[in-house]
Amino acid sequence: MNQPQYISPLNTKNYVKKALLLRLFVTACAALSFTSPPETLVGRWQQKSPDGTTVVGIFRADGTNGFFINGKAFVSGKHCVRQDALGYAGAICDSNYDGTYKLHFFAQDSVRWTVIEGTCRARRESFVRVSTMGRAKSAKQ
Repeated sequence: MNQPQYISPLNTKNYVKKALLLRLFVTACAALSFTSPPETLVGRWQQKSPDGTTVVGIFRADGTNGFFINGKAFVSGKHCVRQDALGYAGAICDSNYDGTYKLHFFAQDSVRWTVIEGTCRARRESFVRVSTMGRAKSAKQ
């Protein structure tokens, strides 16, 4: 009577390939599960223009904010962030006029925003002039 011959999976090339693919798959899944949480806008941000003007924006966790130009208070308002969008209402225009801006965080300490929708022309133009800010290193303001 013929007995089937047992072949150990450890001795086959096919087993080694499958084990390697499984290891790569597990590593890729682990890497994707440990992605960084979304960046936060809370904190101090600044921009220095070529003419020497410094704009500082302070975004607080309670949804309030303030902008300062060369150390002097310029405007304050309220904001909310949902995913990659910033909702903003401030004193440049009547607080009933709001705007929505797309946030793009980059270089681990910088943010850029672009207008999605804005009902206040003066604020839209302000946000275009100060469209990129870096996280401020100093605790002033």
